[in-house]
Amino acid sequence: MRTILQTSFIKTATVLTMIALAGMATDPVQAAKKRPAKRPVSASIANKPTASDGKSAGGDYVVTVVNSDPVTNHEVNQRAQELAQQLTRQHGKLPSRETLLKQALREIILQKAAIQSVRDTTLDITDEEFSNAEKQLAGERHVTVQEFRKRIMAERHINEAEYRKELTDQLLLGKMRDTRTSMATEKVTELDAVHWLRTHSSSAMQITENHVRHILLPASNEAAAQLADVRKRILAGKLDFAAAARKLSQDASASQGGDLGWAPDGAFVPEFQEQISTLKPGDLSQPFASRFGVHLAQLVDRRNSPMTQEQKMIAARNALRQQKAEEALLKWESDVRAQAYIEMREAPR
Repeated sequence: MRTILQTSFIKTATVLTMIALAGMATDPVQAAKKRPAKRPVSASIANKPTASDGKSAGGDYVVTVVNSDPVTNHEVNQRAQELAQQLTRQHGKLPSRETLLKQALREIILQKAAIQSVRDTTLDITDEEFSNAEKQLAGERHVTVQEFRKRIMAERHINEAEYRKELTDQLLLGKMRDTRTSMATEKVTELDAVHWLRTHSSSAMQITENHVRHILLPASNEAAAQLADVRKRILAGKLDFAAAARKLSQDASASQGGDLGWAPDGAFVPEFQEQISTLKPGDLSQPFASRFGVHLAQLVDRRNSPMTQEQKMIAARNALRQQKAEEALLKWESDVRAQAYIEMREAPR
Protein backbone atom coordinates (compact mmCIF):
# COMPACT_ATOMS: atom_id res chain seq x y z
CA MET A 1 0.00 0.00 0.00
CA ARG A 2 1.29 3.47 -0.81
CA THR A 3 2.79 5.28 2.11
CA ILE A 4 0.56 8.32 1.74
CA LEU A 5 -2.72 6.45 1.38
CA GLN A 6 -5.28 7.28 4.02
CA THR A 7 -5.53 4.60 6.70
CA SER A 8 -8.16 6.15 8.94
CA PHE A 9 -10.87 8.69 8.29
CA ILE A 10 -10.62 10.04 11.83
CA LYS A 11 -7.99 12.74 12.23
CA THR A 12 -5.90 12.85 15.38
CA ALA A 13 -6.35 16.08 17.35
CA THR A 14 -3.81 18.77 16.50
CA VAL A 15 -1.39 19.68 19.25
CA LEU A 16 -2.50 22.33 21.70
CA THR A 17 -5.50 23.42 19.63
CA MET A 18 -9.11 23.14 20.66
CA ILE A 19 -10.84 19.92 19.68
CA ALA A 20 -13.50 20.43 17.06
CA LEU A 21 -16.42 20.63 19.43
CA ALA A 22 -17.58 23.99 18.12
CA GLY A 23 -21.19 24.01 17.11
CA MET A 24 -22.12 21.33 19.64
CA ALA A 25 -24.26 23.85 21.45
CA THR A 26 -25.86 27.12 20.43
CA ASP A 27 -25.26 28.51 23.91
CA PRO A 28 -21.90 28.12 25.68
CA VAL A 29 -23.59 27.93 29.03
CA GLN A 30 -25.67 25.08 30.27
CA ALA A 31 -27.60 25.78 33.46
CA ALA A 32 -25.22 25.21 36.33
CA LYS A 33 -25.93 21.92 38.05
CA LYS A 34 -26.47 22.08 41.80
CA ARG A 35 -23.90 19.45 42.58
CA PRO A 36 -20.29 19.49 43.76
CA ALA A 37 -17.50 19.63 41.20
CA LYS A 38 -15.86 16.33 40.31
CA ARG A 39 -12.15 17.01 40.69
CA PRO A 40 -9.59 19.41 42.17
CA VAL A 41 -7.92 22.04 40.03
CA SER A 42 -5.21 20.38 37.94
CA ALA A 43 -1.56 21.16 38.41
CA SER A 44 -1.29 22.73 34.95
CA ILE A 45 -3.40 25.68 36.04
CA ALA A 46 -1.84 26.12 39.47
CA ASN A 47 -0.67 29.61 38.58
CA LYS A 48 -4.03 30.75 37.23
CA PRO A 49 -6.55 32.60 39.38
CA THR A 50 -8.87 30.16 41.12
CA ALA A 51 -12.62 30.35 41.26
CA SER A 52 -12.45 31.98 44.69
CA ASP A 53 -9.69 34.40 43.74
CA GLY A 54 -11.74 36.27 41.14
CA LYS A 55 -9.32 38.70 39.51
CA SER A 56 -5.61 38.10 39.81
CA ALA A 57 -2.97 40.64 40.64
CA GLY A 58 -1.89 40.65 37.01
CA GLY A 59 -5.31 41.80 35.79
CA ASP A 60 -6.46 38.42 34.45
CA TYR A 61 -9.68 36.98 35.85
CA VAL A 62 -11.82 33.88 35.85
CA VAL A 63 -14.52 33.86 33.19
CA THR A 64 -16.08 30.52 34.07
CA VAL A 65 -15.39 27.31 35.96
CA VAL A 66 -15.76 23.90 34.32
CA ASN A 67 -16.09 21.36 37.11
CA SER A 68 -13.21 22.76 39.23
CA ASP A 69 -11.10 23.97 36.31
CA PRO A 70 -11.11 27.76 35.85
CA VAL A 71 -11.17 29.39 32.42
CA THR A 72 -9.42 32.77 32.37
CA ASN A 73 -9.98 35.81 30.23
CA HIS A 74 -6.46 35.37 28.85
CA GLU A 75 -7.29 31.82 27.65
CA VAL A 76 -10.43 33.01 25.91
CA ASN A 77 -8.63 35.87 24.17
CA GLN A 78 -5.81 33.56 23.09
CA ARG A 79 -8.31 31.12 21.58
CA ALA A 80 -10.22 33.95 19.90
CA GLN A 81 -6.96 35.06 18.29
CA GLU A 82 -6.35 31.50 17.03
CA LEU A 83 -9.85 31.39 15.55
CA ALA A 84 -9.29 34.72 13.79
CA GLN A 85 -5.99 33.46 12.35
CA GLN A 86 -7.66 30.27 11.09
CA LEU A 87 -10.40 32.28 9.37
CA THR A 88 -7.82 34.60 7.82
CA ARG A 89 -5.85 31.65 6.42
CA GLN A 90 -9.07 30.23 4.99
CA HIS A 91 -9.98 33.67 3.54
CA GLY A 92 -13.12 33.68 5.64
CA LYS A 93 -14.98 36.75 6.83
CA LEU A 94 -14.04 37.73 10.37
CA PRO A 95 -17.02 38.08 12.71
CA SER A 96 -17.21 40.73 15.40
CA ARG A 97 -14.86 40.48 18.38
CA GLU A 98 -17.82 39.72 20.63
CA THR A 99 -18.79 36.76 18.42
CA LEU A 100 -15.20 35.48 18.39
CA LEU A 101 -15.00 35.66 22.18
CA LYS A 102 -18.28 33.77 22.57
CA GLN A 103 -17.14 31.08 20.14
CA ALA A 104 -13.77 30.80 21.86
CA LEU A 105 -15.40 30.46 25.27
CA ARG A 106 -17.79 27.80 23.94
CA GLU A 107 -14.92 25.73 22.57
CA ILE A 108 -12.81 26.02 25.71
CA ILE A 109 -15.69 25.01 27.97
CA LEU A 110 -16.49 21.97 25.88
CA GLN A 111 -12.87 20.95 25.50
CA LYS A 112 -12.19 21.12 29.22
CA ALA A 113 -15.35 19.12 29.95
CA ALA A 114 -14.40 16.53 27.32
CA ILE A 115 -10.83 16.17 28.60
CA GLN A 116 -12.05 15.70 32.15
CA SER A 117 -14.52 13.04 31.02
CA VAL A 118 -11.78 11.16 29.16
CA ARG A 119 -9.52 11.23 32.24
CA ASP A 120 -12.25 9.29 34.07
CA THR A 121 -11.85 6.38 31.62
CA THR A 122 -9.18 3.69 31.34
CA LEU A 123 -7.73 5.17 28.13
CA ASP A 124 -4.09 6.15 28.20
CA ILE A 125 -1.31 7.26 25.85
CA THR A 126 1.82 5.14 25.62
CA ASP A 127 5.31 6.61 25.35
CA GLU A 128 5.49 5.35 21.76
CA GLU A 129 2.21 7.05 20.82
CA PHE A 130 3.38 10.30 22.39
CA SER A 131 6.73 10.13 20.60
CA ASN A 132 5.13 9.37 17.22
CA ALA A 133 2.73 12.30 17.62
CA GLU A 134 5.60 14.67 18.37
CA LYS A 135 7.53 13.45 15.32
CA GLN A 136 4.53 13.98 13.06
CA LEU A 137 3.80 17.45 14.39
CA ALA A 138 7.45 18.49 14.24
CA GLY A 139 7.65 17.20 10.67
CA GLU A 140 4.66 19.31 9.67
CA ARG A 141 6.57 22.37 10.87
CA HIS A 142 9.84 21.24 9.24
CA VAL A 143 11.70 21.25 12.58
CA THR A 144 13.20 18.72 14.95
CA VAL A 145 11.19 17.41 17.89
CA GLN A 146 13.36 19.38 20.31
CA GLU A 147 12.85 22.62 18.37
CA PHE A 148 9.12 21.93 18.12
CA ARG A 149 8.85 21.57 21.90
CA LYS A 150 10.76 24.81 22.48
CA ARG A 151 8.58 26.75 20.03
CA ILE A 152 5.31 25.48 21.47
CA MET A 153 6.38 26.15 25.05
CA ALA A 154 7.49 29.65 24.09
CA GLU A 155 4.30 30.37 22.12
CA ARG A 156 2.08 29.05 24.90
CA HIS A 157 4.20 30.33 27.81
CA ILE A 158 4.18 26.90 29.43
CA ASN A 159 6.82 24.60 30.87
CA GLU A 160 7.67 21.11 29.66
CA ALA A 161 5.41 19.35 32.17
CA GLU A 162 2.45 21.47 31.03
CA TYR A 163 3.36 20.86 27.39
CA ARG A 164 3.38 17.09 27.90
CA LYS A 165 0.07 17.23 29.76
CA GLU A 166 -1.64 19.32 27.07
CA LEU A 167 -0.41 17.13 24.23
CA THR A 168 -1.38 13.99 26.13
CA ASP A 169 -4.87 15.42 26.68
CA GLN A 170 -5.26 16.12 22.95
CA LEU A 171 -4.12 12.60 22.08
CA LEU A 172 -6.55 11.14 24.61
CA LEU A 173 -9.37 13.09 23.00
CA GLY A 174 -8.35 11.74 19.61
CA LYS A 175 -8.30 8.20 20.98
CA MET A 176 -11.73 8.63 22.52
CA ARG A 177 -13.08 9.92 19.21
CA ASP A 178 -11.60 6.88 17.46
CA THR A 179 -13.11 4.54 20.04
CA ARG A 180 -16.57 6.09 19.82
CA THR A 181 -16.66 6.18 16.03
CA SER A 182 -15.16 2.73 15.46
CA MET A 183 -17.79 1.14 17.70
CA ALA A 184 -20.52 2.87 15.67
CA THR A 185 -19.09 2.19 12.20
CA GLU A 186 -18.54 -1.51 12.88
CA LYS A 187 -22.33 -1.88 12.83
CA VAL A 188 -22.59 -1.01 9.11
CA THR A 189 -23.56 -4.16 7.16
CA GLU A 190 -23.76 -5.12 3.49
CA LEU A 191 -27.53 -5.07 3.82
CA ASP A 192 -27.37 -1.48 5.10
CA ALA A 193 -25.32 -0.51 2.04
CA VAL A 194 -27.76 -2.17 -0.36
CA HIS A 195 -30.69 -0.37 1.28
CA TRP A 196 -28.80 2.96 1.09
CA LEU A 197 -28.26 2.49 -2.66
CA ARG A 198 -31.92 1.68 -3.19
CA THR A 199 -32.99 4.89 -1.46
CA HIS A 200 -30.48 7.12 -3.29
CA SER A 201 -30.03 7.88 -6.97
CA SER A 202 -27.07 5.62 -7.61
CA SER A 203 -27.34 5.35 -11.40
CA ALA A 204 -25.49 8.63 -11.92
CA MET A 205 -22.85 8.07 -9.20
CA GLN A 206 -19.40 8.96 -10.44
CA ILE A 207 -15.97 8.77 -8.96
CA THR A 208 -13.22 11.37 -9.36
CA GLU A 209 -9.79 9.86 -9.82
CA ASN A 210 -6.43 11.61 -9.75
CA HIS A 211 -3.23 10.54 -11.48
CA VAL A 212 -0.47 11.81 -9.22
CA ARG A 213 3.27 11.62 -8.88
CA HIS A 214 5.39 13.01 -6.09
CA ILE A 215 8.82 13.36 -4.53
CA LEU A 216 9.08 12.64 -0.81
CA LEU A 217 11.91 13.73 1.49
CA PRO A 218 12.26 13.15 5.23
CA ALA A 219 11.11 16.12 7.30
CA SER A 220 13.94 18.57 7.99
CA ASN A 221 14.72 22.26 7.88
CA GLU A 222 16.36 21.79 4.47
CA ALA A 223 13.77 19.54 2.78
CA ALA A 224 11.28 22.27 1.85
CA ALA A 225 14.03 24.50 0.46
CA GLN A 226 15.51 21.62 -1.54
CA LEU A 227 12.14 20.75 -3.07
CA ALA A 228 11.44 24.42 -3.80
CA ASP A 229 14.65 24.47 -5.84
CA VAL A 230 13.66 21.23 -7.60
CA ARG A 231 10.27 22.76 -8.43
CA LYS A 232 11.91 25.87 -9.87
CA ARG A 233 14.22 23.81 -12.09
CA ILE A 234 11.34 21.60 -13.33
CA LEU A 235 9.26 24.65 -14.25
CA ALA A 236 12.27 26.15 -16.05
CA GLY A 237 12.64 22.97 -18.12
CA LYS A 238 16.05 22.21 -16.62
CA LEU A 239 14.98 19.07 -14.77
CA ASP A 240 12.58 16.19 -15.48
CA PHE A 241 10.14 15.34 -12.66
CA ALA A 242 10.51 11.57 -13.05
CA ALA A 243 14.31 11.81 -13.08
CA ALA A 244 14.27 13.97 -9.95
CA ALA A 245 11.96 11.50 -8.20
CA ARG A 246 14.20 8.54 -9.07
CA LYS A 247 17.22 10.37 -7.72
CA LEU A 248 15.79 12.08 -4.62
CA SER A 249 12.52 10.57 -3.46
CA GLN A 250 12.49 8.38 -0.37
CA ASP A 251 9.08 6.89 -1.20
CA ALA A 252 8.58 3.38 -2.59
CA SER A 253 7.33 5.00 -5.81
CA ALA A 254 10.77 6.48 -6.57
CA SER A 255 11.68 3.69 -8.98
CA GLN A 256 8.55 4.56 -11.01
CA GLY A 257 9.55 8.20 -11.19
CA GLY A 258 7.30 9.01 -8.24
CA ASP A 259 4.21 7.80 -10.12
CA LEU A 260 1.35 6.80 -7.79
CA GLY A 261 -0.99 5.90 -10.63
CA TRP A 262 -4.72 6.56 -10.51
CA ALA A 263 -6.37 6.91 -7.11
CA PRO A 264 -9.88 8.06 -6.15
CA ASP A 265 -10.57 11.20 -4.12
CA GLY A 266 -10.12 10.42 -0.45
CA ALA A 267 -7.53 7.68 -1.01
CA PHE A 268 -4.69 9.84 0.29
CA VAL A 269 -4.10 11.17 3.79
CA PRO A 270 -5.90 14.52 4.30
CA GLU A 271 -2.85 16.77 4.11
CA PHE A 272 -1.87 15.21 0.75
CA GLN A 273 -5.42 15.10 -0.64
CA GLU A 274 -5.95 18.77 0.25
CA GLN A 275 -2.97 19.81 -1.86
CA ILE A 276 -3.93 17.61 -4.82
CA SER A 277 -7.48 18.97 -4.82
CA THR A 278 -6.22 22.51 -5.49
CA LEU A 279 -4.21 21.53 -8.57
CA LYS A 280 -5.17 21.42 -12.23
CA PRO A 281 -3.75 18.72 -14.53
CA GLY A 282 -0.08 19.45 -15.13
CA ASP A 283 0.28 21.71 -12.07
CA LEU A 284 3.05 21.34 -9.52
CA SER A 285 2.32 21.92 -5.86
CA GLN A 286 4.46 24.00 -3.58
CA PRO A 287 6.48 21.85 -1.14
CA PHE A 288 4.19 20.76 1.70
CA ALA A 289 4.40 18.57 4.77
CA SER A 290 2.47 15.46 5.73
CA ARG A 291 2.90 12.89 8.48
CA PHE A 292 5.37 11.10 6.18
CA GLY A 293 7.70 13.99 5.36
CA VAL A 294 7.87 16.82 2.84
CA HIS A 295 6.35 16.41 -0.63
CA LEU A 296 6.49 17.96 -4.06
CA ALA A 297 3.48 16.67 -6.00
CA GLN A 298 2.23 16.93 -9.56
CA LEU A 299 -1.30 16.26 -10.74
CA VAL A 300 -0.76 14.45 -14.04
CA ASP A 301 -4.45 14.12 -14.90
CA ARG A 302 -7.94 13.95 -13.40
CA ARG A 303 -11.00 12.08 -14.64
CA ASN A 304 -14.60 11.34 -13.67
CA SER A 305 -15.83 7.82 -14.29
CA PRO A 306 -19.11 6.00 -13.62
CA MET A 307 -18.83 3.88 -10.50
CA THR A 308 -18.80 0.12 -10.74
CA GLN A 309 -21.23 -1.75 -8.51
CA GLU A 310 -18.38 -2.57 -6.13
CA GLN A 311 -17.41 1.10 -5.94
CA LYS A 312 -21.03 2.05 -5.28
CA MET A 313 -21.15 -0.40 -2.39
CA ILE A 314 -17.93 1.07 -1.00
CA ALA A 315 -19.34 4.60 -1.35
CA ALA A 316 -22.56 3.55 0.38
CA ARG A 317 -20.69 1.96 3.27
CA ASN A 318 -18.49 5.04 3.62
CA ALA A 319 -21.50 7.36 3.63
CA LEU A 320 -23.19 5.26 6.29
CA ARG A 321 -20.02 5.05 8.38
CA GLN A 322 -19.59 8.79 8.25
CA GLN A 323 -23.21 9.29 9.27
CA LYS A 324 -22.92 6.86 12.18
CA ALA A 325 -19.58 8.39 13.23
CA GLU A 326 -21.12 11.85 13.36
CA GLU A 327 -24.08 10.57 15.32
CA ALA A 328 -21.76 8.84 17.82
CA LEU A 329 -19.72 12.01 18.32
CA LEU A 330 -22.83 14.13 18.78
CA LYS A 331 -24.04 11.65 21.41
CA TRP A 332 -20.68 11.78 23.20
CA GLU A 333 -20.61 15.57 23.07
CA SER A 334 -24.15 15.72 24.39
CA ASP A 335 -23.17 13.46 27.29
CA VAL A 336 -20.14 15.64 28.01
CA ARG A 337 -22.32 18.75 28.23
CA ALA A 338 -24.93 17.07 30.40
CA GLN A 339 -22.37 15.82 32.93
CA ALA A 340 -20.29 19.00 33.23
CA TYR A 341 -20.64 21.46 36.11
CA ILE A 342 -20.38 24.92 34.54
CA GLU A 343 -20.40 28.11 36.59
CA MET A 344 -20.29 31.40 34.67
CA ARG A 345 -18.39 34.19 36.41
CA GLU A 346 -17.76 37.19 34.19
CA ALA A 347 -17.95 37.87 30.47
CA PRO A 348 -14.64 37.77 28.54
CA ARG A 349 -13.37 41.00 27.05
